[in-house]
Amino acid sequence: MKIIITEGKKDIHFLKYFCKNAEIVDMKGKGNIANYSNLLKTLNAKFLKPEEITNILIICDADDDFNDTKTKIETTKSKIKEWAKSSIIDSHIFPDNKNNGCFEDSIMQILKKDKKDERIICIENLGECMKNIDNKIDLPKLKLGTYLYSKTTGSNRNVDEIFKKIIEDKKIIEDDLFKELKTKLQTFIS
Repeated sequence: MKIIITEGKKDIHFLKYFCKNAEIVDMKGKGNIANYSNLLKTLNAKFLKPEEITNILIICDADDDFNDTKTKIETTKSKIKEWAKSSIIDSHIFPDNKNNGCFEDSIMQILKKDKKDERIICIENLGECMKNIDNKIDLPKLKLGTYLYSKTTGSNRNVDEIFKKIIEDKKIIEDDLFKELKTKLQTFIS
């Protein structure tokens, strides 16, 4: 059995596009991945026989400190190795396995390449304005959420459905920004 451990719903929508044959575990936040006791509790509840797990892939956001996230994920990986002894364990940290940022940053970087979409300019301006008002606001989530909401119409305000459609867009899934992750996922599922 192959499992992917990730931090949220949007990550799962994206990963399901590539990994139809893997069990994806939503830990509801990076803190729950780095907190080994929470992670182990979730894994034990879902997988009664850890010896049946062959591969584990941990995917989370770097957020404001890539190096700290990498250290925490490496510690988590070594502890999981004790739990699922026969498993191959790997990780990927958004946005690109080397810089600060998050999954939402990656999506917005790709969407910004469409110079004809005026929503992006408005959203960038909104982000700057909001940062001046509240420097603790999660700008990547605000920007992507605003973009998704702007793509909804009338009574169809289902942002999750819009996000799924955007993820299926070739310009997103084929962008070089996800090249390393896609290679890792292909190896993982083979």
